[in-house]
Amino acid sequence: MMKKSIFCRSILYLAALVFLSAISSTKPAFAGDACFDAFRRDNYATALRVCPSLAKQGNATAQTVLGLLYAEAKGVPQDFKMAARWYRMAAEQGEVDAQVFLAQLYADGLGVAQNFSEAAKWFGLAAATGDPFAQYGLGLMSYKGEGVPQDDKKALQLFRLAVEGGDIGASYMLATMYSNGRGGRQDNVLAYMWFDVSILDGPSDAKEKRDRLARKMSPADLAKARDLARSCHDNFYENCEERR
Repeated sequence: MMKKSIFCRSILYLAALVFLSAISSTKPAFAGDACFDAFRRDNYATALRVCPSLAKQGNATAQTVLGLLYAEAKGVPQDFKMAARWYRMAAEQGEVDAQVFLAQLYADGLGVAQNFSEAAKWFGLAAATGDPFAQYGLGLMSYKGEGVPQDDKKALQLFRLAVEGGDIGASYMLATMYSNGRGGRQDNVLAYMWFDVSILDGPSDAKEKRDRLARKMSPADLAKARDLARSCHDNFYENCEERR
């Protein structure tokens, strides 16, 4: 069983979904080959038979696929050392998804010695490309001061970018920071808005925290917060704080 992540959500799982979606909706370098087709169709035995040769030839997507198979125990016993090996090969070629997965393994000490500095390095490389899950990971490390200097303002900025990039669950950390006054002013209106957003894809207590916060707010502030939340949803989570 996978050790509990340092993250409040499973970046490994979420980023894997994004990786699967991306390779299914674009034409990869080896589109149509047996490795890709087997993985896309959940035919893991075939993937394990045909992907290694491609991976050994330096195909970064095949290397990432193999890493996922070992990390998620798809067709093979779970083996984080093997997952890290394949992720590293792909990550060193600039494969963003592999960089995120490798960073997660370093953060959790799975298949490699736990090393927050290495985790931050790989999250940072992927975050620089605009990957929202890497932005969330690096944001949380900045929030905690693990692998990088503790920096609430940087964490707040990275969580905003992550949400706007599609990692809606990062809104929970924005709500937490505004509720506690970290990274800037304490703001219950924005905290309520982000807790409301995070109900979609955040920890199970997001609704409870939103409702508890609502009981502390004035009618005017609560109305404003609800209006902001509706607007944020309607605008697909972009520029949600501008109307504050």
